[in-house]
Amino acid sequence: MRSVNEIVLIGNVGQDPKVITTKNGGEMATFSLATTRQWKNDSGELQKETQWHRCVVFDSLSKVVKDYVTKGKPLYIKGEMRYGEYQNDEGNMVKTADIRVRDLVLLGSKVDGAASHTDEDAPF
Repeated sequence: MRSVNEIVLIGNVGQDPKVITTKNGGEMATFSLATTRQWKNDSGELQKETQWHRCVVFDSLSKVVKDYVTKGKPLYIKGEMRYGEYQNDEGNMVKTADIRVRDLVLLGSKVDGAASHTDEDAPF
């Protein structure tokens, strides 16, 4: 039986990306993406709920993120959900849930333009 692990989101970047060099000399960038749903409750009042997603990109796609992605920028992303854990500075195990981004489209006005980018070299 086949399985699928694919996430597609459209949202706004919550903070400027953080870019680091990995142990193998590549680049990794992380940023948060906010998605908000809106609805009216039974009394007709507008309700909003925002979810925050931690996104991770590698190598060639991290260069695109570093050069073009900033806080507030609207993005379309496609990737997969990845879970992991690491030991923090206090010695505690911390669990993570990240979206490993494979494709992204920069959204915005015609002045900003829209561009599509794919990371063929992502390590997953």
